[in-house]
Amino acid sequence: MRHRVAGWWPHDEAIIFLLRDVTTRVRLEAEQHVRIRYLEAIARINHYLLDVHHLADVPPVLQQIGEALGVDRVYAFEHIDSDGVPHKAKLFGQYAREAVPALPVDELIYSAEGLDRWITMLAGGIPVCGVTASFPPEERVA
Repeated sequence: MRHRVAGWWPHDEAIIFLLRDVTTRVRLEAEQHVRIRYLEAIARINHYLLDVHHLADVPPVLQQIGEALGVDRVYAFEHIDSDGVPHKAKLFGQYAREAVPALPVDELIYSAEGLDRWITMLAGGIPVCGVTASFPPEERVA
């Protein structure tokens, strides 16, 4: 925190100003609010997951994830192997904010959709996730 002292002496009176730069404190408080929001969302998601017994119970979990992360869409897929090789993904559940269109497909066949990179990642146990803009153009879904 930086401090500055300035003075002004009109006539016979003295006025002293103490100025503090609180930029760092404000930034740290904002980061703390984000962490608290994430922790609260994790607690709610954990509660939902403990009670999930049917596929119909998944959308509230995805909604909590989407709201906590501040994203437009969240998709969960059931990964299906064919002879030990990732083959396709069946849509398990999704969440999309009101103004955002949902994913237009129920199933992704990796090779047919140009998602060959996903086959390698999933076979290696690496999840496919991220911001749409960070994906190669052929993997982006409108």
